Amino acid sequence: MNGVPPSSLIPHPSSFGTLVFTYQFDFSVIFRPESLSLIARGLIVTLLLTVLSSLIAVGLGWAGAMMTTSGRGIVRSIVCWAIEVFRNVPALVQVFFWSFAFPLMLPGDVRVPLLFNNPPIDWLQAQTGVHAYYFAALVLGLSLNSGAYLADIFRAGIESVGDGQIAAGLASGLTQRQVMRDVILPQALHVSFPPLTGRLVHTLKNTALAVFVPVPDLFSALQTATSKTFRGLEFLIVGVVMYLALGWLMGAILTSLDRRRASWAMEGEQAKWSS
Repeated sequence: MNGVPPSSLIPHPSSFGTLVFTYQFDFSVIFRPESLSLIARGLIVTLLLTVLSSLIAVGLGWAGAMMTTSGRGIVRSIVCWAIEVFRNVPALVQVFFWSFAFPLMLPGDVRVPLLFNNPPIDWLQAQTGVHAYYFAALVLGLSLNSGAYLADIFRAGIESVGDGQIAAGLASGLTQRQVMRDVILPQALHVSFPPLTGRLVHTLKNTALAVFVPVPDLFSALQTATSKTFRGLEFLIVGVVMYLALGWLMGAILTSLDRRRASWAMEGEQAKWSS
């Protein structure tokens, strides 16, 4: 047969519809107390991962952008190299590195008491079901990956401000700090906010990588519920709807913040001119 299966073993396309519609959906399993408890806890962990990773990524991205645009010499080279590494290495690889490889690089007499045989960490895991080290490793991996992208986004925003505006600000008596705060920063944020919003929503979606480490996020909770009820399609559909809703909600919140920022900036300019 030369590795080719006989035609009798290949399902006819007309049978696919029959296979699909023989599945009986039972969404009542989603509303069982144990299922709702798993989903609620997973949702909380996902939200915590998203907020912490996003805040750290924004801070790292802005710091990286400042160093690449105004830094000099070896510091700028090191930062540019770090941005390339953390941007081009997949987020999953970074999560695996910080979760499993990095602890092995530490001496055993340091690794075990510091990361695993640690009373505060054990107590926190007993109270929340979340291992503090793996949670921190996941946040670190997501933050470094998103921070590298945000560094380029913020750098592009800063470089979009013309040199003439900066020179005019300095000529008018403003200090370098005032030029950054009053001239560069408002325009850089205006340019950077749309891609910033997309990147932070992507960070939210990347929290599903927690399924590969011992962190009970939303996707891990859905998988646990599936293994207990054997109703995979129902919980997968719930996951699709919830991630879609979370992404839409996060985008709407960030867009609203951008509008408020623009409104505050306009009010500030009007106050300056009126004074």
